[in-house]
Amino acid sequence: MADVDIGYLAAHLGMPQDNLSTAASAPTADLVTALLSAVAAKAYEFDELYTQKVQLEVQLETSVRGAEAQRDASNERAAQALRELEQIRNKLKEEGRKKRYCREIANVSKRLGLC
Repeated sequence: MADVDIGYLAAHLGMPQDNLSTAASAPTADLVTALLSAVAAKAYEFDELYTQKVQLEVQLETSVRGAEAQRDASNERAAQALRELEQIRNKLKEEGRKKRYCREIANVSKRLGLC
């Protein structure tokens, strides 16, 4: 059994290395059953971990999409606020022009004695 790392398998399966060596060289029904039970336990553990991994990936994807949606909504609100600000600035400029125009008319009227 030079091709198989019995020590690694024993540690991974939680079995004594002697049991695996014996199962490989002179298998008995009890040793084979114990080996298969250990392999089945690891398979169940793997399946459980894989299921958790998939669930976490789905949760992560959901969180990422939610964060992206919030970001997009915030960006849209910021863009809207900038548009509103620009409109207000333009209105203020226009009001300022109107007030200056009215003051100029008033000044000219006073100079001409029309008021």
